[in-house]
Amino acid sequence: MPTTDNVAQVFESGRILQVGDRNGRPAGPEMTLTVAGVRPFKGGLLVRFEHIRDRTGSELFRDRTLLIPAQEAEPLEPGEYFLHDLVGLDVHTTDGDVVGNVREIYPVGSGYLLAVFDGEREVMVPFSGRLVRSVALDEGTIVIDPPAGLLDL
Repeated sequence: MPTTDNVAQVFESGRILQVGDRNGRPAGPEMTLTVAGVRPFKGGLLVRFEHIRDRTGSELFRDRTLLIPAQEAEPLEPGEYFLHDLVGLDVHTTDGDVVGNVREIYPVGSGYLLAVFDGEREVMVPFSGRLVRSVALDEGTIVIDPPAGLLDL
């Protein structure tokens, strides 16, 4: 699931992309892929990379993200965040209760679920405007207003 509005630009032939983990954190400077070609396919894009000759070779990159340098990213609008910036943030309710720490982010439908771990268990919190009241990257916090029962699942 692309997390950019400029998919065609990101996947231009010859473009070098860094490989990241599933949360968008770089896997290491030596892990890169070079776009060899791209074509439309079933409502998306089929991207071919240099040095990956078959499906077996592509399996090494399953559950990974592809990253561009931060300085090349489009400026974010207010209320938009890079997914990798959310991992590690502490989550609190509007009442001040500690929910836990964002461990992972999962794409679902047209949005994302935050996997929040409190040291004992993990709860899934939709990252949506209906629940998320504020994100303060500088303070390392996300404040949510969960409906009754969400945190008990």
